[in-house]
Amino acid sequence: MKKKHPERRPKGLRRHRVIVAGGLCLALPWAASAQSTDAFTGKTMTGNWGGLRTELADDGINFRGGYITEAMGVVDGGLDSGLRNAYQTQVGVDVDMGKLTSVWGDARFHLTINDRRGHGTSQELAGNDYMPIQEIYSDQFTRLTELSYDQNFLDKKVNWKAGFYVMGNDFGINQIMTNFVNAALCAHPISLSTSAGWTNYPRPRWATHVTVHPTAETTVRAGMVLVNTNYNLEENRWSLHEDGTTGHLYPVEFEWAPGTANKGHYPGHYKVGYYYDTSDKAMVGDRSTLIADHREGAYVMTDQKLTNNAVNGGLSVFAQYTRQSQQTAVINSWFSGGLVYQGLTKARPQDRIALGYVRASVNEHLLNQQRDLYARELITDPDWELNQAEELVELAYTFQLRPWLSVRPDVQYIIDPGAFRYKNTENVLAAGVQVKVNF
Repeated sequence: MKKKHPERRPKGLRRHRVIVAGGLCLALPWAASAQSTDAFTGKTMTGNWGGLRTELADDGINFRGGYITEAMGVVDGGLDSGLRNAYQTQVGVDVDMGKLTSVWGDARFHLTINDRRGHGTSQELAGNDYMPIQEIYSDQFTRLTELSYDQNFLDKKVNWKAGFYVMGNDFGINQIMTNFVNAALCAHPISLSTSAGWTNYPRPRWATHVTVHPTAETTVRAGMVLVNTNYNLEENRWSLHEDGTTGHLYPVEFEWAPGTANKGHYPGHYKVGYYYDTSDKAMVGDRSTLIADHREGAYVMTDQKLTNNAVNGGLSVFAQYTRQSQQTAVINSWFSGGLVYQGLTKARPQDRIALGYVRASVNEHLLNQQRDLYARELITDPDWELNQAEELVELAYTFQLRPWLSVRPDVQYIIDPGAFRYKNTENVLAAGVQVKVNF
């Protein structure tokens, strides 16, 4: 049998039919702020329910909901051309106990139910693992996503949260990166959730954390999260107690947010974090016979607004870098960077164009294992190939048609999509659209 040489060879683009993708989806609450013009009034699709929504909010009961659909197709490369659509529906309620009662204080209960359906473009067409073309494709079922409680103390300088929730909503997140469709550029570095018991939406765990604001523009967060992957299973989607806990994850993060306290024109966010997971885990690659007694990693992330234009938009840039323990992590290092520009014209003040790049490097111990198998002629896969990393370039434009409705045409180019499968897979050109609606 003929084997591929371990060094990467150039990949050409096959010519296929062009795929036009379309769909419908729901805007997240932070997607846009209401404007004074008729085109940007009303923050939700369902409105004020004849005044009932405002009355309930005044009493401390706030309902929320959203729908997202992502229709993305592979135009060239990958495993096959075609189109796949994934969609998500989310509903929830936040109960302000300070408004609902006269004795409780500044505290809230949170409940969120999430449902995901559809098909995965990466899984079925592109053949890549750690840069999913659709950020909402995973856990394709209805599940409990949050049941938690939080309370402010010392004039909101301290917040304590506890319950069953997604810790990634509070740690290791760049909100500016919600302007993309690929999961690799959707706020979180994927290397965090693939190297330890870290979880991102929609996977909750029993957790608790404390947030402290030493100054108006600095924040310290520290917490503890139960590590138990059994909560990911569909049969446990409503369960609040499952056996199988392997340890605890301890995240800590420091954030400096210059320009946010005085609502200046050039706000920024600079974060540094570290996490330690006490779980035992088999090492990877050429050390797979050994057991590590913990998992750990660190990250740095930033976003900064650089310019301001006539519609209070302008240019912002972002970057993320993570490094995780090479004993157990599949990814050696993770880097992402890019830019977002809001308000290209006065007529479209909330529209945004976003350009991003990601590189995920394969753990050297995994590469060493593959090189050893190749040298010993133990690899039988005719499509085997060794690459150092998977890379992504993404370009997206968001039409903010209403505060509650956005349409985002998107183009992605994935280099070496088979890197983590050790497969000779042609570079992928993907295109489609994401639509978001806020109920």
